[in-house]
Amino acid sequence: LRDVEVKQGRMAGGGQIYIDYDEGVYLNQRGEIVGKELHHTVWVDRGSSGSAGKYRKIEKPTYTKEDWISILEAYNNEEIRGSDSRWWEDVQVGDKVGPMIKGPLTVRDEIAWLMGAGSPFFRADKIEYEWEYRHPKALEYVEEMGEADVPELVHIFDAYARAIGVERAYDYGSQRMSWLCMFFTNWMGDDAFLWKMSGDLRAFNQIGDVTTFEGKVVKKYIEEGKCCVDIEAWAKNQRDEWSMPPNPATVILPSKEYGPVVYPNPSPKLMEEVKRARPLDDLIREGLI
Repeated sequence: LRDVEVKQGRMAGGGQIYIDYDEGVYLNQRGEIVGKELHHTVWVDRGSSGSAGKYRKIEKPTYTKEDWISILEAYNNEEIRGSDSRWWEDVQVGDKVGPMIKGPLTVRDEIAWLMGAGSPFFRADKIEYEWEYRHPKALEYVEEMGEADVPELVHIFDAYARAIGVERAYDYGSQRMSWLCMFFTNWMGDDAFLWKMSGDLRAFNQIGDVTTFEGKVVKKYIEEGKCCVDIEAWAKNQRDEWSMPPNPATVILPSKEYGPVVYPNPSPKLMEEVKRARPLDDLIREGLI
């Protein structure tokens, strides 16, 4: 945790919004740095956000047979480069990237995401009730359903989402960010390296929504032996709302002239930060997070 900022916001019905700024460093089994993540999360009082109603009364979209045919064709036409190397010399500024489609979002998608990503809140039977006994304040009573359960169910049940002012259950932020990562890795192929990526989420991606990712190459250059291209990418839903506004990414590509990808080295500053950081398991074990 780097910082916490307190603001007033419309999403909170005029109440307080808390923004926490976090940083994570990822290491492999040899202790080598493989990635660094900077992210911020907006936390809103659940009661206040429920009264704001900004994301209520958004009707669930319906799709005609022709719509479904178009959606299936978009999936079928999705480019996955794979082992077919995308050479740096063959890429030009202005080249189009994508499109890539996700959705219409279903509860099945959310369950499948949880099966892979996991969750500290999704437990079963006695294990769940023992956890609830130890953490009663973590539960949320939803009058519409007449039950108390973990707030993470906003991603599964519409009633939990409505309790915080969103019409239907919606996706996970990390899930949508993983789609953005997939968008780049599909395009660049197995021999390339996704060096930098950034994105932020603007609209709730609710059950039934379709998300379409698109992008374009905006820069091509060599930096310290690395053959790089910068890509600007974004995503919109079927209502033409920004699901993710335009943000930059950098991909290192193999070169016909200069050879395989040259991987970036962590900066001395990052090396020092790693020495000061503590493993996530230790923080959880001590009850700090």
